[in-house]
Amino acid sequence: MDTKGLKECEICGDDKDVNRHYGVVACYGCKAFFRRSIFEKKRYECKDGGRCSIRKSNRNKCRHCRFEKCLEAGMSEDSFRESHSYSNSTTNSKPASVIQSPINSPMCPIPSPRTLLTTSSDTLINFLKLMTRSTIEAYDPKYENLNYEEIRKLPIGRHVTLSEGLKHPELVAPRVKINWKCIRPAVSAELAFGWYQIFVVTADWARGIPQFRMLSCQDQERLFQLNFANISFPLLLYYFAKDNLSFDKVPASNGGYVSPEMFESQVISGMLRKIIDIYYTHLIRPFMEVSLAIPDEEEVCMSMTIMLFQFSEVLSNEGHVICKSYKEKLFAALYEYQLSKFPEKTDIERIQRYAQLLEMMQRVTKVWSVESDLHLMMSTFDEMNIDGIPKDLLFNRFLMKTE
Repeated sequence: MDTKGLKECEICGDDKDVNRHYGVVACYGCKAFFRRSIFEKKRYECKDGGRCSIRKSNRNKCRHCRFEKCLEAGMSEDSFRESHSYSNSTTNSKPASVIQSPINSPMCPIPSPRTLLTTSSDTLINFLKLMTRSTIEAYDPKYENLNYEEIRKLPIGRHVTLSEGLKHPELVAPRVKINWKCIRPAVSAELAFGWYQIFVVTADWARGIPQFRMLSCQDQERLFQLNFANISFPLLLYYFAKDNLSFDKVPASNGGYVSPEMFESQVISGMLRKIIDIYYTHLIRPFMEVSLAIPDEEEVCMSMTIMLFQFSEVLSNEGHVICKSYKEKLFAALYEYQLSKFPEKTDIERIQRYAQLLEMMQRVTKVWSVESDLHLMMSTFDEMNIDGIPKDLLFNRFLMKTE
């Protein structure tokens, strides 16, 4: 498709990632918003009588007016159904060039790297990317900009069970707009609230994956018990990849950050320096040393999903089959993406990067044990007061056991 003439999203005016979606020139964010609204049969209300102006800077404030503007621009349920039906009908198909081009045949050209990104993998990658982006961008307009005192007064569900929290994440904490840019030193309340935020976002995100929703409640809970802490790093990496953040400070939500100089306790300062060094040395620098580039948005989304579904051997038989089948598709998509993203690199270089991504996931699981010690120490010294679901998921040592 020729996209040279497509400049701005007709809904919000964003000029990034603009393409023709559901018959309308729109950005990925508005496409994902409309898709999710139709798919989940959302119904919105406007507190200002439907008079809100929708721009990129405020498009998340009023979902009702944003949805109405999508309809006014020409998006419709019919166009969504047609697109969705087409995607489903082609998910399991293979490109003819791949099927009909034997590598050893001198009569047929070898498929280009872009061709090797099959329709099923392309659909999977785009879905995860857009679903992740729309989930992270979503927030309750009432909680867009909060100061320290307002954060302290926010309702937190410290006694909500994991089962309840996965079904209704908003019971754990309000859907606050996330701002993980490092603007100022974080205060204690922000450090704690950040983990409640992460749970809400992660639960919303996991529930957006059809294969996760297919699992029984018990299997969903078990996956979170095993993998929630590990997913927190790819979630942070998502922001590093998206906003090119530095790695000398650790974002703590609401514009706050954590650095070793903030703490009077030399024990905590020393542990934080160690963790920052470990994350950089073992998870970031390996990509830089071999000129492989930090994982991008698509790769982070796939890595998060793979890590969510790991350790499925301890689930029910049905749950294990669902996870195993989905992980196979994710691994295939991640590898094919290397072919598409780096057509100029050699096969060895692409395989090396693929291996680095897989190794990163394994290292995150191991490195977390060090970070959990820091959080436990901060909790002991009253630097971070968390309870309920985040405490259970972060501090239980049985998380890494696969029984």
